[in-house]
Amino acid sequence: MSLAYLRRYDDLLYLATPFSKWAPGLDYACDQACIIAGRMLKAGLYPFSPIAHSFTICKANGMDPLDHAFWLDQCRKQQAKCAALIICELPGWHESEGIRAEWAQAYVLEQPVYYLNPDNMSVTIAT
Repeated sequence: MSLAYLRRYDDLLYLATPFSKWAPGLDYACDQACIIAGRMLKAGLYPFSPIAHSFTICKANGMDPLDHAFWLDQCRKQQAKCAALIICELPGWHESEGIRAEWAQAYVLEQPVYYLNPDNMSVTIAT
């Protein structure tokens, strides 16, 4: 499906991307999250990217971006305000502990879950 399929949600979409263990580093992970979120914005969607939001706050305030307990609590609160979970299939997403936690939270919240291919921005329904 095309990215336009997600326009059915006239609300925030939680964009999950790998972060802490991504080989190119945290700055690169944040850059990639921003690029994908920007593409979603250009497509008329309303993404919330916890990486783009939180990592920049960490850097500006000398906070630990790898304090999983702190950030997972923040992310859960944000995810609860979103209509769906969008898992971007960037390298490392399968191994991401954060994405696993976000998937589990989507189950609890009964949020629909979608995969987003970052190369062609196509969307598939997670099964």
